[in-house]
Amino acid sequence: MIKLFAISLLFFPLIASANLVFETTRVDHQAETTDKEYVAVFPFANEGSEPVTIRSIKTSCGCTTPKLDKKTYQPGESGEITATFEFGSRTGHQSKIVTVITDEEKPEVFKLRLSVEIPVIMQMNPRILNWKKGEELSPKEMLITLFDTGVLEVAHPYPKGFEFNILPVEGKENEYRLQFTPTTEEAARSNFMIKFKQGPTVLAQQRGFLVMR
Repeated sequence: MIKLFAISLLFFPLIASANLVFETTRVDHQAETTDKEYVAVFPFANEGSEPVTIRSIKTSCGCTTPKLDKKTYQPGESGEITATFEFGSRTGHQSKIVTVITDEEKPEVFKLRLSVEIPVIMQMNPRILNWKKGEELSPKEMLITLFDTGVLEVAHPYPKGFEFNILPVEGKENEYRLQFTPTTEEAARSNFMIKFKQGPTVLAQQRGFLVMR
């Protein structure tokens, strides 16, 4: 039986499968402090013998937007997928995945990885301040550490139901105390945005949260 099966393969050759081949499935990038986004490019080619249609492209985060000029590629035809990653307030190491699925008889699934190092130029610790019911309405603070020169400001939205001050830390030029004091004993939740700027350019921004239980 084994010999007969082996002989049968000579008369019924395997059908060549269409497939995409990517030049790379990973892109690494070191961002600059003024960067707001990065566009990764993933070139590919159809090296099979049949047309290939890219059925779907999904990303692991809403901050990353994929783009494809068209869906179907003929044998020998090339194309590229771009992935635009919007940094927002993210810092440090960021890894995003773009999943590509084709329409082949046995669909291929490609995992394209975008890895970006975003400079940390502002840290907030902690990001949430709590006042418990019955607790004295005394000031509480967040420590802001800067890793570049610029201006620190509390921007819209402003914290509601709280007074706030930005106070320098004595002896440390790059550290500030962000002090909040509740103005009411009623339960309240508020959030605010703090921005670090050089002139009109916002280098970093983070959101803080205040809770009165």
